[in-house]
Amino acid sequence: MKGTVLRILQCFFLLTLVVSLFMLSGTLSLGFQRTTQNISNTNFMEYEVNCSIIVLWNYTMNDEDVISYPGDVIYDVGTFSQILIKIMLSSTVDRDWISSVIQYQVYSQLEYNLSYQVSGQYSLTTGDYTPEEDSFVGQLLVFRLFDSGGLSTDSVMSSLGTLSVTGEYMGMTEWKYQDENWQNVRRYNCEFNHIVDGEVSHTRYYDEDSGLLLWARGGISDYVLLGLVNISYVVGELALIDTSIDLGLSHANPVLFSPPLVGIGALVVFLACYVTVYRIQRPSSSGGKMKHRRRRIPKGRKRG
Repeated sequence: MKGTVLRILQCFFLLTLVVSLFMLSGTLSLGFQRTTQNISNTNFMEYEVNCSIIVLWNYTMNDEDVISYPGDVIYDVGTFSQILIKIMLSSTVDRDWISSVIQYQVYSQLEYNLSYQVSGQYSLTTGDYTPEEDSFVGQLLVFRLFDSGGLSTDSVMSSLGTLSVTGEYMGMTEWKYQDENWQNVRRYNCEFNHIVDGEVSHTRYYDEDSGLLLWARGGISDYVLLGLVNISYVVGELALIDTSIDLGLSHANPVLFSPPLVGIGALVVFLACYVTVYRIQRPSSSGGKMKHRRRRIPKGRKRG
């Protein structure tokens, strides 16, 4: 009886966890679908990159292959450079592609200043990007501006040919947007291989509701965001500072029946039921063994 009840409880616990993960995956998918459906006309995202080191990208194109060479390193102790990136998504080309314009303003005390703009077509669902000018014309790049991968373990965050930045999913956390709103975010540990420095890594946060890239820190590399201005990677922080896209509810208004809380509640219920059943089924110490009292026979009396 005890074993049967425990097996039923275990099945209930596992089922509850599966349901909570399914709910979380469905919530992410629906949030991303709403975002892609609502993007029309002009939508924008503005990012600010503050960095102490800029590693330039020296490369040549050989048909579809990209050959990288060591690039210049720009830095000075105590000096920071600022890169402002504004991305505008406008008219829809077809169901999967949308026109995009990426504007750059780089301000640096290290004599690395530029103003640059490039246009192209971008797929919100796959992250594919095709520039319409510059040396990358005709190339298919991957630019993970949105995360629609659900609960995938790893993803390609950015790529060009055989070069790629990969990200490993590390779970959910929180991020404070504009010093007032806490957002639930999906965290990725990302890395790529640099020709001189070897493995370079950084962390990325994507909004749970909209899927939009919110924040990155470390050795930040991206073959679109930074590669279009010949930057291999920067050491610093990238943050979303303004957008017209709805990021969803702030974490200041928690949902009591969110999937993580459902999972925790299932664990508590399972442990409580386990302890209760264990105590009920366990034999009491007083009744566990039968005590036999030896019968005494008076002297001089024979057993009949």
